[in-house]
Amino acid sequence: MKKVVAMVPIKLKNERLPHKNTLDLMGKPLIHWILSALSKVSGIAETYVFCSDEEIVKYLPEGVEFLKRDSSLDEPGANFTQFFDAFYRQIDADVYVFTHATAPFLHSRTIQECLDQVLSGKYDSAFTAVRIQDFLWENGFPVNFDPANLPRTQDLEPIFRETSGAYVFRKEVFSRLRRRIGKNPYIVEVPWLEAIDINTREDYEMAQMAGRLLAAQKQLTLIFDFDGVLIDSEKVQECAFYESYRQVAGDGNCPDFEEFLKHTGDSLPNIFRKMKLPLEMVEPYRKISSEAIDRIMVNQEAVDWIRRLKQHDCVRCAVCTGKDRKRTLEILECYDMRDLFEAVVCSDDVTEPKPSGVPTICAMEAVGGVRTKTLLIGDGYNDILSANNAGIKSVLTLWYGDKKVPRVASYTVETVKELEQIVAKELENIR
Repeated sequence: MKKVVAMVPIKLKNERLPHKNTLDLMGKPLIHWILSALSKVSGIAETYVFCSDEEIVKYLPEGVEFLKRDSSLDEPGANFTQFFDAFYRQIDADVYVFTHATAPFLHSRTIQECLDQVLSGKYDSAFTAVRIQDFLWENGFPVNFDPANLPRTQDLEPIFRETSGAYVFRKEVFSRLRRRIGKNPYIVEVPWLEAIDINTREDYEMAQMAGRLLAAQKQLTLIFDFDGVLIDSEKVQECAFYESYRQVAGDGNCPDFEEFLKHTGDSLPNIFRKMKLPLEMVEPYRKISSEAIDRIMVNQEAVDWIRRLKQHDCVRCAVCTGKDRKRTLEILECYDMRDLFEAVVCSDDVTEPKPSGVPTICAMEAVGGVRTKTLLIGDGYNDILSANNAGIKSVLTLWYGDKKVPRVASYTVETVKELEQIVAKELENIR
């Protein structure tokens, strides 16, 4: 069996981006990412970090060896041949895997493909590259196309640009040719994310943005409507509705409360406008509701389940409600639920409340979610419409009764247990 050794060269005092190899990226030092990828590659016997400064040792995970190099190799003029020759003279192997910490998103399967192809005997080396099929110019002249007869870009002969990701080569490639790419190389094309190479502040900022995007792709965002899902304040609402009408209008022509419920999810002022009721009802309605806060029923089963969900790093929870912010926070604080949600979006926080998709999108973006990994959970038609308008999946809950909402949601559930099963399946899909 051929001995395979991996090496990551590290310099702590970098000119363009000081201390770049230990900068924080998504909560971990930059060097962590490539070492983590290497640890998942089958066939590597030993992994070394080749550095002149022992300070790097505290950043190394178990199983990674520190090998000290001469500080002269940190000079700006030092090149691959010089520092690999120094490593090669100390560590013998049949095949070398050479990677950089500045390629944090290089996947272990990419390195594995490079290594497998070299170990197969078909190739003497392998490296990562990006495909370029664009109109290229040099010194004012076209390089790869005829300007008088323009082809489609997809018909251009591809050119490959090396990335700093991975180089895998047999011992003799370096001993005979003094190179890391032999005469019969295998090229592994990588997507833009794996091709990111951090050398400047701009590169680092780009990597941070890419990291946030990557994290969002691995998280499930749950946006909960409030009333009718997590709490039941229907009796309180009914009392406040009729009493506020009595105080303001004082006649016997109050619309039926069932009409009010049809607009659930919209803001209170909007509901009264649609019902052609005086807006003077808003303040007494809110005052009456606030005074009856202890009569609200909490869906403890749902709350307990969300509290368990919070143990998953890949789940983010938010509230998106038609209630005003003051009232919403008052209830959340009263029933010890505020810590369950990373964002709370209320009708007075946005220019367009439900059924617009605006509040749902605001809640999703507030926790760093993406549309394809987000569920809105609500009991009203406006909730489902808001989810549809935001381009995300929805769950219609019926545990507080069937309000005759059209069955146009992605899922319909009657119990918290059914919702829990749906979320479990969604989590499986993103792992």
